[in-house]
Amino acid sequence: MKTLDILVRGGEKIPLVIKANVVIPDVYIVQNDFKFGTISFNEKSVLNLTFKNRSKLSARIIVNFTYSNLRDFKVIISININIDSSCFTL
Repeated sequence: MKTLDILVRGGEKIPLVIKANVVIPDVYIVQNDFKFGTISFNEKSVLNLTFKNRSKLSARIIVNFTYSNLRDFKVIISININIDSSCFTL
């Protein structure tokens, strides 16, 4: 709970009490693990990564592989991408 004082010219301060409940979307990755199998140097392996939103709130997913330890990973978005209101597959 937070109080915001409203100053009225020529009058008293009016305290405005603000109370809010924060609700965040319930987003998770569907796959429990990722098995790349045997991969040799300079070979590629492509696996699906599916985000699911269990809540009724909209959510935004930002995938960032720019961290220096992840430079060998990149996101390839398929032309046949599957997007509905609760599920997004890369």
